[in-house]
Parts: sequence; C-alpha cells; structure tokens
Amino acid sequence: MDKFEILCNEINDICKSLQEEEKEEVTDLKAFRAYSYIKNMYLNDVGDALLFCASMNLINTYVKQENSKLGYRFKTEFSYLISICANVGIQDMKIYLDKESRNQLLLVQFGKLQFSFHNVPLTNELLELSNGILETEFEWDGIRKQQCANTIFDMAENNRDRRCFKTFRGKDLDRKINSLVNKFEQGKIGFEY
Repeated sequence: MDKFEILCNEINDICKSLQEEEKEEVTDLKAFRAYSYIKNMYLNDVGDALLFCASMNLINTYVKQENSKLGYRFKTEFSYLISICANVGIQDMKIYLDKESRNQLLLVQFGKLQFSFHNVPLTNELLELSNGILETEFEWDGIRKQQCANTIFDMAENNRDRRCFKTFRGKDLDRKINSLVNKFEQGKIGFEY
C-alpha cells in the first residue's frame, strides 16, 4: 500500500469514528478557503483530486448551514473534475455517476474513502465525454462525510503526496490561496471574487 492509499484509509477510519459525534460547523473563512481551491487549483494527480472533493464536501456542508453565504451553484464545478478525468486521466480514483436517478448521484472513491454528491448538474456533452471513465458498479459505504467535513478538508489540504500545488494558470497554488484568504479576512473580497 502506498503513502496516498494509507492517507485515504486513515481519513476513512477517522470519518467512521466521528459518525456519532456532533456535526462539525464550517466557518465562512474555511468555506471561502475551500471555495478558493475549487476555483483555482489545477487537477494533475490524485492528491489534487482528493483536495478538490474534500473542498466540495466542505462547501456542500456549509451551504446547508443557516449562516451560509453560498448557494448550490458551486456544484457546477464538478464538470471540471470529470472533464480532467476524461481527458487526462487520474490514476487511483474511481468515479460513478448514476444518471438514471432523479438526484444525479456522483460518487468519487480514493482507496476506501468515498465521497457522494447529489443533484450534480452536468451537461449532455460532459455526460457523453464521461462515458469512458465512469464505473458501472458502485455501492455507497454509508459513511456521512459531511459529518466531519472540516476534518477531511484539513487532512486533504495538509497532504503533500501526489499533488502539483499549481493553479490552472501554472502559478503557485498556496500563494494564490493565502492571498485570497487574506483579502477575504480584510473584507476586500467575498465569495463572488
């Protein structure tokens, strides 16, 4: 088992252990940080895809809170993950999309760690493109990842293995995210930046 698979299994085990705990509250600042990753990161390897999914999970948790400053439109960003996987390919992850269900269920799996998202809006063009990369047999593990979204996000963000640390424009990702977060903290920008 490689380092990345060990990390994914560790995250999964921690998620299992937190299922009976109180759901973690997501702050505006952490949601903005996750949103900034989604809007700026380049997906080159499986570590990048893990951080992308952890960010989407955190934001999916955040939008359900009363204090949320975001709506569900962020889910359109899944098209980026699917198009990268279809065009470039990312090893050591599996994607399943249940196109037949009313809720358009998307499952993404890294080792034993699974993320599930409902109501994912995808264009017909993207659905055609994704036919070659989607798994046909999949079963949800029953572990609620929104329960521990902060924990998952922190572990994925701190992971240094199999990540490129670049924006989609080729810039330093950490520098870009930190700059955006500083501006957000100072009130200079919001989620609409």
